Parts: sequence; C-alpha cells; structure tokens
Amino acid sequence: QGIFGKSHICGGSLRDANYVITAAHCCDGSAASSLFVHLGGLDRTKLSQQINVATVEKHGQYSSSTIDYDYCLLKLASAAQTGNGVSTIPLATAAPADGAAAQLTGWGKTSGSSSALPTALQYATFTIVSQSRCNGKWSDVNTVTPRMICAENKAASGCNGDSGGPLVSGGKLVGIVSWGANGCPADTTVRPTVYADVANQNAWLSRNI
Repeated sequence: QGIFGKSHICGGSLRDANYVITAAHCCDGSAASSLFVHLGGLDRTKLSQQINVATVEKHGQYSSSTIDYDYCLLKLASAAQTGNGVSTIPLATAAPADGAAAQLTGWGKTSGSSSALPTALQYATFTIVSQSRCNGKWSDVNTVTPRMICAENKAASGCNGDSGGPLVSGGKLVGIVSWGANGCPADTTVRPTVYADVANQNAWLSRNI
C-alpha cells in the first residue's frame, strides 16, 4: 500500500486491519489529518481502498540525524477490508540470516532523474548482508545500528517513494525501507540499502496506540 498526503509519499505494510507500519522519516512533521493510505491492487491508479489516518506515532527514540529507530505506526480511521488484493503480513521475530533472499516492493521512482512514479508495482529480490559487512561499507557516512539490517542487489535499489515500504523474507515483514545511497537505481553491492529491523522492535510495532 501507499501513504499519501497531497501526493504519494511512502510505502507501508498492513499489520492488521487497523494499523499500517512505515518509516518514522515518512511520518516526521506530518499530522494524521494530512495523510491517507491507498490499498489493494498492483496498479497505483486503480487501488481499491482509500482510508484516512486517525493517529500517527513515531518511535520515541527516532533520530532524524542518524535515522536510528526509523519506525512509525499509523492507526487507520476505519478498518481495512482484506481480500481483493489486500492482505496483512506477519512481523518477523528474528532477523533474516546473512545470505537470505528478501523481496522489496514499492511504487517509488524507477529513475532518480525522473519525476514520474510508475503505475505498476515494482519488485526486486535482494540478498541480506551481515551487519558487520554493511557497517564496513557505510562507516564513513553513518553507523549501521542494531535496529538496522541491510540487503544488496547489483542491479536494483529502492528510490524516492519506496521509503517505509516492505522488505519481506520467508513470508514475514523483516525490514522497512530506511536509507541508502544517492541515485537510483544504484549498485547496492557497493552501498547496501539499509532497512529498519522489524524483529528488533517487534514488541513496539505490535502494540496498539
């Protein structure tokens, strides 16, 4: 699903009928009354449900400078209807293993030089990278903390509009698109894409607000 204000802002994941999980940097500075979510389908222009957001809650330890604790819960104003392209996703209770396959989906840009968003949902398969290896590739820029996991793909990366979206492995939500290299698509074997680690904050993400 997508999160919208006046236009597409970020991706998100439907935890249950009443809550969407996204990244804190997607919610930063946004009032609930200015946001809504679109759900249902693979065509961004033909999604079946539009639901207003009732409450926004960023993680209390979120840092906009380090992008640590990049978690946000959106409570929907009315319950989402599952079926017809809308489904919930279980949350990981353990981080995926180094080398595991994981899928990223989103309606973010397909080129950093373009202002247009794709109509069709985009997807790519990534490989999980160990935290120590990822930190080695990012240590000159930012620290990869225990609240982060990394994944790489030589020919694909997230882009503007993919933030907050799901990284899925083994049928569970393992990561939330957080930060990465400038430009897209980028060779993420050079600078892996960094995701908020769902398992690390499973209890916070599972609560009601």
